[in-house]
Parts: sequence; C-alpha cells; structure tokens
Amino acid sequence: MNDKIILAQTLKTDGRVSFDGLYDIDDNPVTIVIDKSDDEVILLICKDYDDYEDDK
Repeated sequence: MNDKIILAQTLKTDGRVSFDGLYDIDDNPVTIVIDKSDDEVILLICKDYDDYEDDK
C-alpha cells in the first residue's frame, strides 16, 4: 500500500485532538493523538486508543 495521507491541525490552546479511521501497515486500526500543553506537544499513534483513555 502506497497511500499517502497528509493531515494538518492547528492547536492554539492547550488540549487534545485525535484522528480516527487510519490504519497501520498491517491494516490494524490506529488513532493519531496530538496532546498540547504549555510545555510540550506530544504525538501518539495508538493501536488501542480506548485502553489509552482508560489509563488517563
């Protein structure tokens, strides 16, 4: 698979945004999460996003 996806998101304040409906190279569903705070920006690629949310 050589599909290319380009996403753009602007975060001006602290918060979290997630992108669903994406798949890894093995066709497993993944969620892309961008988490912004005053100190840092974190980019996560989660295979089991529901499990990640439970840990928060």
